[in-house]
Amino acid sequence: MKSVKQIKKFENKPLQIFRVPKEGDFVYMGQRPNAFPLREQLDIVNDGIIYSAGNGICAKIFNREKLDTYHKNKCIYMTSHKIVDESICWPVQILSNEKGEFVGYLFRPYKGYALDYAVFKKAGLDTVFPRWEKKDVVELAITILDKIEILHKNGVLLGCLDPSSIKIVDSKTVYFTNTDQYQVSDYLCLLRNQFFIPPERIDYMDKNFLFSNRTENYLLAVLIFLILMTGKAPYVTRNGKKGVESIKNMQFPYAYKEHHSKGVPDGVWRFMWSHLYFKLKEAFYETFQAGECRNQPADRYDEDFWLSCLKEYHQKLTSGEYCRHDRNSALLFPETFRKVKNEKYIKCVNCNKEFPVWFMDRELGNICKSCCEKISEEYFVCVDCGRKFYYSVKEKMCHITYNWNEQKHCPECKRKTICKKCGKEYEAYKLKNGCCKECNKGNVYDIIRCKSCGRNFEFYYSEKDFYDEMNYDYPQKCKECRKKKR
Repeated sequence: MKSVKQIKKFENKPLQIFRVPKEGDFVYMGQRPNAFPLREQLDIVNDGIIYSAGNGICAKIFNREKLDTYHKNKCIYMTSHKIVDESICWPVQILSNEKGEFVGYLFRPYKGYALDYAVFKKAGLDTVFPRWEKKDVVELAITILDKIEILHKNGVLLGCLDPSSIKIVDSKTVYFTNTDQYQVSDYLCLLRNQFFIPPERIDYMDKNFLFSNRTENYLLAVLIFLILMTGKAPYVTRNGKKGVESIKNMQFPYAYKEHHSKGVPDGVWRFMWSHLYFKLKEAFYETFQAGECRNQPADRYDEDFWLSCLKEYHQKLTSGEYCRHDRNSALLFPETFRKVKNEKYIKCVNCNKEFPVWFMDRELGNICKSCCEKISEEYFVCVDCGRKFYYSVKEKMCHITYNWNEQKHCPECKRKTICKKCGKEYEAYKLKNGCCKECNKGNVYDIIRCKSCGRNFEFYYSEKDFYDEMNYDYPQKCKECRKKKR
């Protein structure tokens, strides 16, 4: 297949289709007599539906809005320029409806689970590959890059990527589906996924443009990062920013050498990064951090470099060399940092894991930063609203260490609120009927029935404040009855 350096004028017109086939309908391959029914629906993709076509063959039928001259001509071109590899589900034959109108294509069968479910989600990993370790995702990355290399040798670029189109059987077996979305010759890749669009093209997401080897190298770096970090994209930060601006600014949140981390997402990600092979960490930092030596499009690492690093990493993991000083480096989800020489470690009293001194809470010194905000089993009951509130681990430890009194007011009752009379700001629990203590002095707090005479009497806020200050019980008799008792 020819490679293209300049984009042609993009022309596309919708096709007038009599009917889009669905499950049970007949489709036609070549001449009209070659008809067969679409069998069970296998998958729904972003531009069509995948069916079983029998005899170990699959059929992709495009959605009506995708049945246009671009998709038709591209699929015809692909069927005449075949890539023969069982793992790459390339179009092999054009399909039409009963009127002879283009509706899709046949391709070789696939199996496995979508990459974005089986690897990029913890629940999927736990379900599909519960015994996987770090060496398995590294091997998977190698397998995927090997298949991408085949595409590149045939002049095909992914351009952009929908991770669900890569199906995973195991770390050595993958299938590339929806290959009609790739950039083939001068047929553009129209797919857009902002995670795989490089910073220099991010402002043109809604435009048609030609992807290049430079943009492809960025895609490879992001894809490898996502696989090794099980779904966490390189520019996602602690505050949840993952939009266009964070990609354009190229502020990589992970630490490297003397560069401290800035906004690493909460959870295991900082630990996973800590245990990554040094050469890979260096390459990721140089690629994703603004101003670094591999940050510019022309300087990005290619697939040969990534394959070399990944194979070296995999060899060190399988031989046990990389995990000799820290067994956590073999885990997919390590729970602490990789141990390094000349670093002092302290065991957290809450989780019993060892962490560097700098990751321990500065005030207490015996609990790690990960545990500080976790919820403990200790709680208090708010004296104002009566709800139960649990202390954080740090709050619990402070109560024990400093012998703090039990908390009385919950965060909700302590929030700042405006007095509706004077307009001043007070903690919510200090307001009664929306008014502060001063404004309430002349207001009635409660109506109490006298135990002696049975008449009701008014108990004012000013009186209540006095009784509270003196720690007296509230009166049960009116003033007249109290005077008679004297």
